[in-house]
Amino acid sequence: MLCAVVSSLLVVLAALLALPVYQIVTVIRLFSTPANLHNDRCVPLVHPLLVGCEDGQVHIPSNTLYLACAVNITERDNWFPGGDRRKADPAIPAHGAIVALDLATNIPTRLALPPAVAAFSPHGLGIMSDPANPSLVIIHAVNHRINGSVIEMFEHTVGSAALAHLGTASNQDILYNINDVVPVGRTAFYATNDHGTRGIVMRKLEVYGRFAWASVVHYDSGKWKVAAKEIRYANGITSSADGSHIYVSALTTPEIRVYNRRSSNTLQFIGSIKLPYIPDNINMDTTTGDLYIGTFTNGLKLQLHVFDHSRPCPSAILRVSNNTDMDQFYGKKYNIQTVYETDGSQISGTSLGVVDPTTKRLYVSGIFTPHLLVCDGVVV
Repeated sequence: MLCAVVSSLLVVLAALLALPVYQIVTVIRLFSTPANLHNDRCVPLVHPLLVGCEDGQVHIPSNTLYLACAVNITERDNWFPGGDRRKADPAIPAHGAIVALDLATNIPTRLALPPAVAAFSPHGLGIMSDPANPSLVIIHAVNHRINGSVIEMFEHTVGSAALAHLGTASNQDILYNINDVVPVGRTAFYATNDHGTRGIVMRKLEVYGRFAWASVVHYDSGKWKVAAKEIRYANGITSSADGSHIYVSALTTPEIRVYNRRSSNTLQFIGSIKLPYIPDNINMDTTTGDLYIGTFTNGLKLQLHVFDHSRPCPSAILRVSNNTDMDQFYGKKYNIQTVYETDGSQISGTSLGVVDPTTKRLYVSGIFTPHLLVCDGVVV
């Protein structure tokens, strides 16, 4: 009798676990075979500043790629809350940088931080042109300070080598697991909380249980609100060219969630773009409306790469475009194309894929990458 009860309980437990386990294995692509696409069209761009450039965005008027770079990978290994790395010495400031890469020459410039930002441990970054002055660029960047992560808001005059500080936005009650940010005004932005929980155990449970506890937060000149909830690991975020739509990558779904901006600055979910790989940062080519997404093609190898960078992490850059073919009338709204893929031997853990709209040159980077990758002829 006892054996029968135990067997029945095991059957029930197996049934309950079967779908979640299948979903996790499917999402992380545990048994996927790494592939290479267009590796022969890409060359490394090596410079001491272009190390660990996790995120970036092109400013079209000045032909500049703004990047958030660790510069020192050891510092990122010691302090990167998004990867549960918290071993930094508070007495030693982080030396990360916002780098302006001239796309005409591929020469990077480290932009001097203002005295108010004594230490800079970067993660996500977003930019916008100042509507009143095209020579000014608004830059918002995640800074993982030792005493809590914040959004630093800067202003950059094109051609200068320094940043002016517009302020620091910090609210550990509402924005406490910051991953990425997109500015929608000089001192206004949307930012992602990639986890809804705190503490390493609950964070792991949230990820592997695929719970939709992450969120998007809106900030405007001291006023805070939760703009969207119930997201599975809200990662990268960007906006449409006119600012009417917000795009958020949900890492453990995996998908891009599309939102309308309401007048209240809350977000109305209007649909999702299902992806074949695990998404990180999103970039929009505002001249075409196409989205470029840095993705990981094997979640287990990503985890191994985070803790041992010598272990390759297969990655890909996806392009999402509006479907203009006849099958759009049968429900297919988007075309999804892989424009670059690597088994991890050329570059690993690519969180960023961004296109120069003028030359169609693709720039690729990642959380722990020792250089950028520059690819010609992969975007047509």
